[in-house]
Amino acid sequence: MSASVGPSVVEITGLILTALSLFLSTTLSVILFRLVNRRGMAYDILEERIALINTRDGHFIRIKLWNSGSVPIFDEDHDVPIIFNFGKRAEVVRVNCFATDPPTLNAHLNKDSGNAILEKPIPKLNGGESITFDVEVHDYDKINISSHITWIKKIIEMPQDLNRGISICIVLTALCGAFF
Repeated sequence: MSASVGPSVVEITGLILTALSLFLSTTLSVILFRLVNRRGMAYDILEERIALINTRDGHFIRIKLWNSGSVPIFDEDHDVPIIFNFGKRAEVVRVNCFATDPPTLNAHLNKDSGNAILEKPIPKLNGGESITFDVEVHDYDKINISSHITWIKKIIEMPQDLNRGISICIVLTALCGAFF
């Protein structure tokens, strides 16, 4: 008579390690794909202060808008201008492009009542490239942004240093998954 013997501890351990390595390699692939093909736009308020504007108290605000993803954003990806609204009672007195990165980036800014408007076209905005602009505004409340950019749900407020930190955390998580 032969006795039926179940799987050995070595076989069970082998199956568990195989399943675990399959899970980790799949997770790593997804994380790296998302990291490499990330789309996003963000802004940061670099400076905000009370200022005397046309003999009235107002706000001076310096805003940096950048492609926080790794995929370029082309002119055809957005069909309307990007509008920064400063509140229902706000009056934008002046808007000025302070800097672009790269310096050859062509940004056209206009104002309309309580809005600063980044007009089209920006032919291409690569990952990390940015537009920094100054706004002088009366009766400033808060910033609301309206835009329609393909595959980007919302332009988010995020300090640029935080964006770098998130990218580093994703890479470190992926590397840890590859080794454990």
